[in-house]
Amino acid sequence: MIYYPTITNNSNEKPKYMKQLITSLHHRKTVFKVFFAFLTMLPAMVMAQTPPAIGDYVNIGGTEGIIFSVSGSGDHYEASMVSLFDLGNGAQYTWMDATAIDASAPVYSSQATAVQDNDGFVNSAWMQHAIATIPAPNTIWSAVSTPEIQNGWYLPSLGQMKTIYDNLTTINNGLDGQAGDQFEGDAYWTSTMTAASADGYAWMIRMNNGNSTNRPRSSTYKVRGCYDISTNDGGNNWNLRHTNCTYNTPTYGFAIVDTTVSGVCDSYTWPRNGLTYTTSQTTVDDVKKVIINNSGCLEWKRLILTLGFSSSSTETPVSSCDTYNWQPGGESYDSNPITTVGTNTYTHVSTNSDGCPLTYSIDVTIYGPEPATETATVCDSYTWQRNDNTYNTSGTYTTPYTDNNNCLRDSILILGSSPDGHGNTRGCTGHRCSPG
Repeated sequence: MIYYPTITNNSNEKPKYMKQLITSLHHRKTVFKVFFAFLTMLPAMVMAQTPPAIGDYVNIGGTEGIIFSVSGSGDHYEASMVSLFDLGNGAQYTWMDATAIDASAPVYSSQATAVQDNDGFVNSAWMQHAIATIPAPNTIWSAVSTPEIQNGWYLPSLGQMKTIYDNLTTINNGLDGQAGDQFEGDAYWTSTMTAASADGYAWMIRMNNGNSTNRPRSSTYKVRGCYDISTNDGGNNWNLRHTNCTYNTPTYGFAIVDTTVSGVCDSYTWPRNGLTYTTSQTTVDDVKKVIINNSGCLEWKRLILTLGFSSSSTETPVSSCDTYNWQPGGESYDSNPITTVGTNTYTHVSTNSDGCPLTYSIDVTIYGPEPATETATVCDSYTWQRNDNTYNTSGTYTTPYTDNNNCLRDSILILGSSPDGHGNTRGCTGHRCSPG
């Protein structure tokens, strides 16, 4: 119990002891607030960790390696790790025997472009594709044999090995910490190739100075495999990429995904690569080539294209008198008769058996009526040469005839009266009728 002295005056001033107590309580309250705030932040501080970095050791169910490249932020990162050990306890291997790589495989003839190649997993798939049907003794190293490529290990590209060299001290420290094989002065194969032909070269790199050159495939150098990994929780748990991939064409080492297109006329532009095809064909994408899809598996797009084609039919020219009813290809359709005089070309578009446009065309000549009206004056009689008939009285007469275009026409004869205006049928002399 705390005793406060009695205040005998009427002032509002608190006793000295009371002031000290209140001040002390305020101070403790502030300390408590800070302490509780610290406790609130503590779980987040405990959970926080350093982002994945080059040189980190990763073990995913016995698949081990040292990270040599990493990208991402927050919780999601993608990385590549290099194996702790050289293949075959440091043995040296030829790159491949004299086997041609598929012409669609990426090649890098110059060093400037080769060091930009970071697609070791894709390159290895092309190598595996080439040797898939070769007898086992000629399989050069396990990273590209069918079981291994489907399990994710691959031969790094020149660009990836250059990244390892650029971070060599950090990576060697990581390897040393796991009793792995450190990179020293040896030369290593990469999966980057100069040409797809059987006599093509491949790129190697020396790890004592980072120099690279292309060498015949029969040369022997060390091999170190790589693996791609990813994490969605900031690196607490890593996942192997490129696993659980089902390749529907084992001899290719990657999935061929078909795009089937039909019902298109004349040409088709494939949105995937922007190329336009004008023949029916089954073709692979030789522009973007093999890609790593969203599942982390290798994928090669193939187009199965069935084109239909437009066609045309030029019909025999025709001539007609006054009008012509055209039936293209013998079809019956509603159209206005052709009546334009002269020779003109007419077209009609239908559909052929491919479901594509079928264009009929024809030249039509329409003959119009020729001037066929004659005038004459009757004196005694008039014989009309058009029909050899003789007329004795004035009037208008018609008779059919065939014109120069073989058209049946009506010829008109306008026969006038005698010169004296009385309709005499006597013979005429000059402008007057002579006596009968």
